[in-house]
Amino acid sequence: MTFRRFSLGIVLLAAGCEVAAIVLSPPVSEPLREAGIGALAATGLFLADRMPVRIGPNRRATLGTAPILFAALLLSPPVAAAFTGGAFLLSNRVLGRRWINSAYNAAQVVLITLVAGFAGGPLSRLDPLHVLRAVLAAVLLTATSTLLAGVAIALFRKESLPAVVADGFRVSWAQDLADGGIGVAMAVLFVAAPIAAVLPLAALPLVYRMNRALEEELRSREQVAAILAAQRRFLTDVAHNVGNPLATIRTNLGLLRVGRLAADERVAVEDARNESERLVTLWKRLQVLAQTDEDLPLKLSRVNLVDLANDVLHAYEREAEQKGIAMEVETPLAIEATVDADLIRQAAANLVENAIRHGRAGTRVTIRVARVGQLPILEVVDTGPGIPAERVAAIFDRFQRGPEGGTGLGLSIARSAVERNGGRIAVESRLGSGSRFTITLPRPPAAA
Repeated sequence: MTFRRFSLGIVLLAAGCEVAAIVLSPPVSEPLREAGIGALAATGLFLADRMPVRIGPNRRATLGTAPILFAALLLSPPVAAAFTGGAFLLSNRVLGRRWINSAYNAAQVVLITLVAGFAGGPLSRLDPLHVLRAVLAAVLLTATSTLLAGVAIALFRKESLPAVVADGFRVSWAQDLADGGIGVAMAVLFVAAPIAAVLPLAALPLVYRMNRALEEELRSREQVAAILAAQRRFLTDVAHNVGNPLATIRTNLGLLRVGRLAADERVAVEDARNESERLVTLWKRLQVLAQTDEDLPLKLSRVNLVDLANDVLHAYEREAEQKGIAMEVETPLAIEATVDADLIRQAAANLVENAIRHGRAGTRVTIRVARVGQLPILEVVDTGPGIPAERVAAIFDRFQRGPEGGTGLGLSIARSAVERNGGRIAVESRLGSGSRFTITLPRPPAAA
């Protein structure tokens, strides 16, 4: 069955059900009252279809269930279906939809109105049984609407019907429940005290304000996302284009060092060489940051975290010794993790380098490997000056420099590298007592 044939079938089915409802329903006893209620419901449905509200970042929805239920619970089924179907057909045509699509949408509204009308209406008195029927009508209306929409989507996209219907219920049940509740409440209030029937509509201005607030938030998020994307492009461009000029500069400075230079010239060359080394360090960090930002594929392997910790210790032992800082590794025999070894080593190295930079003579930096439950962890603990409480929340943000200087990228790179591997990083610090940075990595997969 094609989607076009299904649409035509729904239109014919709705027309047949409407005719049957007219034949089976009792004569209309209060035509003026029914005309007024029908016109009110039709107007509400027309406006709801014309003005959908945003209920998520990429999703809009109409509030049409409330006026449909209002009509279905207060009017005889054929009259309610005529008003709601006609209003939806008019709305679709005003919005410029094709005749076949407009007729199909209106036919759906006719069918769900008839289902709700025969299940719960007309609501004439407020005993528990009638109210329960009204709630049942709301549930059947939602189920029928989602099922019909699911069949159409499944035919159009050639997808599995159960999966499409289940996804439809999952996405729309909260909105349909709220919308149906408003419709039932308005119908019940109309029977009990007609003047109070409009009270549930007081929620609409709140919905409007929430919708506007959500749109403003989404615009702000889009602006922030655009800024971050531009920053990532800039970092990537710098990381990709600075390497070759830096290599040339370092080579030439190396040649100048072995030449015959005056004392002041030698000092100038040595200063330039030191600064170029600092640029190389910054460039390498930008490369790692660009790699994490670009979401490049990870080079996963089973890594012995004890060996990794010892590698980092050997890399920074001499630098720590020059500052009078003791270093040690505390580990069990072996703890493994399936990660990108280069990224995790870079993260651990940045934490150690940060601890040494801010440390003082006589303090200690400890690299600890352990396991918490099934999760491997790697900690860098120092007995240095600690971090002020007001800085802890932003310590992993980019370009957040400490009092000892630095690039302001080390901790940010550490977080990016860890999160790219599916882990998380946290810090505990007390001013004057030191800091503890904890990297928690994913549980390694079971060996085959």
